[in-house]
Amino acid sequence: MSSTVVFTKMEGAGNDFIVLDARKSLRFELAERIPKLCDRHFGIGADGVVVIEPSTRAEFRVSYFNADGSRAVCGNGTRCAASYLYRAGAVSSRTFQLETDDRLVGVDAIGRGEFVRVDMGEPEFSGLQIPVAESGEQLDIGLRVGEELVTLSAVSMGNPHAVIFTDSTEKAAVHRLGSAIEIHPFFPKRTNVEFVQVVDRAEVRLRIWERGVGETLACGTGNCAVVAAGVRTGRLDRQVKLHSPGGEFLVTWDEETNRISLTGPAREVYRGEFSLSEF
Repeated sequence: MSSTVVFTKMEGAGNDFIVLDARKSLRFELAERIPKLCDRHFGIGADGVVVIEPSTRAEFRVSYFNADGSRAVCGNGTRCAASYLYRAGAVSSRTFQLETDDRLVGVDAIGRGEFVRVDMGEPEFSGLQIPVAESGEQLDIGLRVGEELVTLSAVSMGNPHAVIFTDSTEKAAVHRLGSAIEIHPFFPKRTNVEFVQVVDRAEVRLRIWERGVGETLACGTGNCAVVAAGVRTGRLDRQVKLHSPGGEFLVTWDEETNRISLTGPAREVYRGEFSLSEF
């Protein structure tokens, strides 16, 4: 077994990933190394790890791990993987499919792959499917968080989200409320939390608290959850520009197909290698 592993560092609007190309094989145990690799002081530093593997259902399979080592679904990680594969010449068309943990997703590489559009599938509002502790839709509900009553909407985009509409993202208590809501008993599998300021029906600003990571500069599934919750509660139109701290995205929720697409930037930052003996 080789003592060094080659990786590519990528980011999508500041949501950054360690991309491991395992199209041939992954010849080492990854799970226990993820928190060390993602550590920003003693490791490479990233919000998560993306692993690209062979697939019998699509061109390739993409697996995502949060910085704490937990498995998740990640729209920006999928987009970065698609950009990596397109730029590497691993696919013959700008439009192709990737297998993720829960579905097949269609992707479109735009330009030279610096922008990628991903079919993120259908939003889920059923409480049991998100999951939350109550059945039925959970839109604009009041959740007791300590001594505070927080109004939020629960949505799943393959992973759970709590969407909070607020007057100001700058003044939002992202760290205090995000960390508390992430582990709230109402969300048995924990949750991501989005704090959203509506500019108008087609534009929002948001900040993101990611499950297993903390505050991040962007979140693909979070963007989609925001639009889904905004449409269902009457705040937003079906095509929305989203300004996250790391950059801009366009989300479209097609009324006929019920599917949501996410378009945003994807960029290779650098390539490197790490020693297995150090991690």
